[in-house]
Amino acid sequence: MVMAVVGRRVTVMPLTTKGDDKPASSLAIPAPVASAMGLGGNTGSSLVPGELNAFEWVGHDLRPIDKTGSFLFGRCTPGFFATALDACLHIKPLSRD
Repeated sequence: MVMAVVGRRVTVMPLTTKGDDKPASSLAIPAPVASAMGLGGNTGSSLVPGELNAFEWVGHDLRPIDKTGSFLFGRCTPGFFATALDACLHIKPLSRD
């Protein structure tokens, strides 16, 4: 999920649709929000606030979802986006360096 954009630099929060492998610090996506996001109301979906990734748009690991060239699956509700942003601000980031 895109959390911030500054110029061509994008910060995204990883999203998983597999409920069995969620870290303890994951943020469950409620079914109505998952549906609005284009995830089909998948109740196993969650965000991982401690694993933000930043890169220049368009990154090498992104692929369009259809023949239109769009990267947009759906939209997050404003209330849940605020919850996700708050989770980012209050979690210790994971360092992979």
